[in-house]
Amino acid sequence: MTLSDSYLIDLLSQHSLQGHDLRHICELAAVDNLVSQVEDWSFEQFFGLAVYMFVTTELAEVRQQLSGIIPKFGSRAVWSLVKIVHQSELPAELQLLARYSLEQVSPYGLTYGLSQMLAAGSEYETFALKTLAELAQQRDEPIMLLLSQLLPSDRWQALEPRLLEWMPTVSAFARAEEQSRHVMQDMVQAA
Repeated sequence: MTLSDSYLIDLLSQHSLQGHDLRHICELAAVDNLVSQVEDWSFEQFFGLAVYMFVTTELAEVRQQLSGIIPKFGSRAVWSLVKIVHQSELPAELQLLARYSLEQVSPYGLTYGLSQMLAAGSEYETFALKTLAELAQQRDEPIMLLLSQLLPSDRWQALEPRLLEWMPTVSAFARAEEQSRHVMQDMVQAA
């Protein structure tokens, strides 16, 4: 890996958190003097607190607010959000909010986060492949080029054909959804 490759990876993993987001996380935690206690907290500690609260709180309003903050952690949020989406024992509302949050991560941050799942050979590899195929087809961003730069060349060469296999499936699914929408519109207009 060259210095420019390393710089690219660091750049893609950047977050979009602002100071007010961190203060908001502290306010949502509702712990006395938390703001003064966390002055020296790391990025990972804030992320851990936000995800912990997102999963454990029973307050829908707090969960909703966190679902808007967590995507700002960038690629770091992807793995945790994917795990939440796939945990069947978690409430459906939480899974839907996690899916929404995942959709709010920037395309490059999402690509970087999902590429880490591919490199690890995780149980979420199929989900990552499907999501990356959707990104590559639905967006103008050069997702395939980005993946070829993020992954070691031997891993990319093994992965590229598998990713391309998902693309026709995603297209066929999108066409079926579009046809279904037209049928529903026709039925509504006919009634």
